[in-house]
This record gives sequence, structure tokens and C-alpha cells, in this order.
Amino acid sequence: MKHKLNLLEDDIKVLFFKYVSTSVLGMITVSLYILFDTIFIGRGIGKEGLTALNISLPIYNIIYGTGMLIGGGGATAMSISRGSGDEKSAVKFFKSSVTLGVIMGAFYSITGTLFLDKIALALGATKDMLPLVKEYLGVILLFSPFFLMVQNLTALVRNDRGYKRAMFSAIAGGLTNLVFDYIFIYPLNMGMRGAAIATVMSAMISVSILSLHFTGENHLKLGVTALDLKVVRRITAIGLAGFIIELSSGIAIFLFNKELLNSIGELGVAAYSIIANCSIMLVAIITGIAQGIQPIVSINHGAMKNKRALSARNLGLASGVITGILFLLLGLWKPEVIASAFTSETGEMIAMTVEGIKRYFIAFPLMGITIVMGAYFQAIAKNNYSNTISLFRGVIFIGILLKLLPLAFGVNGIWLTVPFSELLSLGLIMAVLVLERRSFFGKVLGQKAEAI
Repeated sequence: MKHKLNLLEDDIKVLFFKYVSTSVLGMITVSLYILFDTIFIGRGIGKEGLTALNISLPIYNIIYGTGMLIGGGGATAMSISRGSGDEKSAVKFFKSSVTLGVIMGAFYSITGTLFLDKIALALGATKDMLPLVKEYLGVILLFSPFFLMVQNLTALVRNDRGYKRAMFSAIAGGLTNLVFDYIFIYPLNMGMRGAAIATVMSAMISVSILSLHFTGENHLKLGVTALDLKVVRRITAIGLAGFIIELSSGIAIFLFNKELLNSIGELGVAAYSIIANCSIMLVAIITGIAQGIQPIVSINHGAMKNKRALSARNLGLASGVITGILFLLLGLWKPEVIASAFTSETGEMIAMTVEGIKRYFIAFPLMGITIVMGAYFQAIAKNNYSNTISLFRGVIFIGILLKLLPLAFGVNGIWLTVPFSELLSLGLIMAVLVLERRSFFGKVLGQKAEAI
């Protein structure tokens, strides 16, 4: 008889390997949606296509962030409830997350279709770039419910012991995107619209596979429910950190695009598009590690088995840092190869991208700590900590440094913004841990005083 994983009793290392390996593989293939678009657009359309794609990326962050807000918050609340033995509340969190996902997906689709021009211009599209941006973004916004539900259902399925299905859905979606990106951009010559349609098809495939999870025995059943305000507040409070992370990524891209357009022009945005996509791949792996430990941490935290939760966290931190170091070494060793993989351009653009890679990649080992720790606080429902770290790391530090560092280092200051932001975020996390330890010992000493 096949052994079913027991998150409260099985060996933490075994659970970590099974959940994290499938989660990382799934996140890698999700990140390939954008990566394949970047490679095929860069080589098939050129730097104008890369610029249009990068201008459109913040919309992905908003949609995916909403999926993480709802799915991550609902899944975490569901697992904590299960850990404490409250299955009724777990089901309520699950169905409320699905309902919220449907509502928000429809909202983005309708709003995006009605205000496409205004959205493209607000993102920084110039009159020359507007047709290409609209060509890509129009398709993405119309089918935004599928992108949102990929993130939403992935979190829910993984927390309902469906970690393998979550992985397979992501792999199937990534392969679909790869195949049809090539077909639509090259043989059919459909340009930016073809790249967007391929990405939509991949999301549809992923959602279809995830939905099959809920037809099996011993799993939750897919459905909607009347929304309870307390339940919605709980879901959004826990999931807010994930939303802030994704939203801040979009804001960072927007701010970088604006700064680069002002200082260098479209060539700088095209170079940043390549660097940002490398970062997306690294962040996807570390986020996969963080999402893999989340069900383990949440259910054990709910069951008051804190040593097990901490063991999972520490394994996640070690894996995240090692991954970041490997990416940094690769960037320092072969930056030209990385840059050339994304574009057929030569000369100034490659040189600029190489310089950016050498400086930007310094942030990667630090991301292994900041991303995992932010997710850990979210997994144990320490919402104030996770939200504060996410907000400062992704918005406040980036916004300030992006204005200050170029004054001191010129263009290199733009590329150094993220490394300095991650360093400051690490300091913030250390301060939070010190406060947490003081609070813990204060409670222990208080209890002893009462006993005396």
C-alpha cells in the first residue's frame, strides 16, 4: 500500500525533499512562461519587442500577486486549521479562496479590456511602443483569470497533499508555452500577439490539470461559497506579504524602466529585460523553496510542533543561499553567454547587459535569505513581520536607492540598487529576529515570575 505523507510525523528532511523539489520544478516552469517569451521575442522581433515585453511585465506581477494573495493566504490558513484539528474551518478557507479568485479574475479581465490604452500608457509605453505593448497586453489582460487561478489553485492543491499535481501542471504549462511560442512567432509570424496567445494557452493547460485534483477521493471538492468577511480578512491578512512581493516586483520593474528610459533610453530597458528575466528564474527557484516549506511549516505550527517548523525553515534558508551563490558564480563566469542567449543584438547592448549582470547578480545569495524568511513569517501567520519585510524590501528600499545610487555611481548605481536593497532587507530581518527573541524571553520570564 502506497504511503501517504504525514506532515506532522514524517521525517522533515524527507518531507522537505518531496515538497521543495516538486515546488521548485513547478516554479521554474512557471517562470519559463516569461523566459520563453523573452528569448523568442528578443530573437524573433528584436529589442523593440523586448522593450514592449518589459513594459508589460508589471501587469503579470499584479495578476500573479493577487493569485498569491488569495491562494497563499487561503492555503496557509487552511493548513494551520488542519494542524489544530479544525477541518470545518479548513474547508471554509479553501472554498472562499476559490470564490475570491473567480471574482478578482473577472474584475481584471473586464477592467483591462476596457482601459487597455490607459493602462499601457501608464506603464510607460511611448507612442512608438504603444502598438506593440497593446498587441501583447490586450491578450494577457483578457485572459487574466487563468493566470490568477494558476497561482491560486497551485497553493491550494499543494496544501491538500497535491504537490506532484502542482508540479505536473506547471511543467505541462511551460512546455505548451515553449512549443507555441516558437510556432506563433516564427512559422506563423504572429509577433507579440502570438507570444501572448502561447502564454495564455499554457495557463489554461495548468488550470485544467490543477482542477482535476479536486475530482479525486480524499481531497477537497472544488466549489464556490458565500463570502464571510472574517474569513476574507484572515485570508488577505496572511496572503498580503505574497501580494506585496509580486506587486513590488512590478513596481521595481516600472521604476527601473523609467530610470533607464530617462538616463539611457530604450537600449537600457532592453538590457534590463534580459537581467530581469535572469532574476525571475532565480527568484522562481527560491520562491519554490519557500512555497515548498510552507505547508510543512504551517501545519506543524498549527499543531504546536515548532521545532519541526524551524527545521524546515533552516533547510529552506540553506538551500536558498546555495542557489543564490551558484547563480552569482554563473553570472560572473559567463555573463556574455547569458546575454547572448536572449538576443541576436551585438555591441553596445551586450556590453551594457554584461556590466549589469556582474553587479545585479550580487544580490542573489542575499535573496536566498530574505525571500525564505519573509515566506516563513507568512507561513506562521506573523503577518506584521512578513508584510513589513516585503514592503521595505520590494518598494521602499528600491525606490530610495534607485534615486540615490545613480547620483554616486552613474549607470552602475542602477544595477547596484537591488544588491543594496537586499542587504538592507537582511538587516531588517535581523532586527525582527532580535525583537522576536526578546519577546519570547520576556514571556518566559513573566511566566516564571507569576509562578514564584
